[in-house]
Amino acid sequence: MTVSMVKRSVPLVPTTPAWACVDCMILLANGETDGNWTEAEKAEFLARFEAGTADCEVTLGMMAEYHECADDDGEMADECDCEEMTFSWSSCDICRSNLGGSRHAVTFWVKP
Repeated sequence: MTVSMVKRSVPLVPTTPAWACVDCMILLANGETDGNWTEAEKAEFLARFEAGTADCEVTLGMMAEYHECADDDGEMADECDCEEMTFSWSSCDICRSNLGGSRHAVTFWVKP
């Protein structure tokens, strides 16, 4: 997965991988939320999302060095599933929702 970063006067550095719920992943990928939500549900979710990303940038995926499938040269397997947990009860690292479900790797980019 390639991600383009906006050029900034202060460079951002990546953190260790974090895990996002499906709703946060969809918002990061598409810039929109599930169309079946009420306005109140959407507003609540967006407030939690914005609070979780206030001091950083967030991108989908993880840096190559965190892939368990990488060999000694840093090359990853052709069919890698390191960036997805098919089910977890852990809370989402962005919106803090504790609903069970799949989790997807994201990288937080913070000021050094």
